[in-house]
Amino acid sequence: MFGKARVCEAYGWTEGGWVTFEVKRDETLLAHSVGWPTVGNEVGVFRDDGTRCEVGEAGEVGVKAVTHFDGYLGRPDATAAAWRNGYVMSGDVGIFQADGRLCIVDRKKDMIITGGENVYTAEVERVLHEHQAVLEAAVIGLPDARWGEQVTAAVVARPGVSPRVDELQAFCRAQLAGYKVPRRIEILDALPRNPMGKVQKFRLAELLQSPRSG
Repeated sequence: MFGKARVCEAYGWTEGGWVTFEVKRDETLLAHSVGWPTVGNEVGVFRDDGTRCEVGEAGEVGVKAVTHFDGYLGRPDATAAAWRNGYVMSGDVGIFQADGRLCIVDRKKDMIITGGENVYTAEVERVLHEHQAVLEAAVIGLPDARWGEQVTAAVVARPGVSPRVDELQAFCRAQLAGYKVPRRIEILDALPRNPMGKVQKFRLAELLQSPRSG
């Protein structure tokens, strides 16, 4: 409908402001990319010990910006926790690319650790969304006695389609390392969302761990 339209993407968060920007072009499309840091924003990706990650290494995104917040009203402890080495931290897991673009691959709290391996839920969700029978998908980690966490997916099918779990797993296995493939996939009528439309993964975890879903 809008053949000549330009699609642009900006990334930021309430406390940090808008920090990256990219005009999408077919020849340079990159999954999970949110573009380059914008003027006035110093963006970094950091390890848990506070040191800066190398290019290609995953860590938490932080920013020194011209528009970041000063703090939470009446919450000094929360304000202190939001800062590290002068950067406002996002809670997002990012990876800088060699061309300077930033890719956002997960929320830090949503990252799954299974058998000692890190699994970024956004990567698995992206693959599931590419399946022609999938309308929506959300991936979470559920407790597992052997692996620590089990990669678990909830899928909403497109109208009139009934995807099989083994079919979806095979589709993922063709594009992902074996440890990233969901060991459990549940087909749901809808994903739990908040009033802003964001998937509530804590509610999804409660739902999938309830006796009726087992």
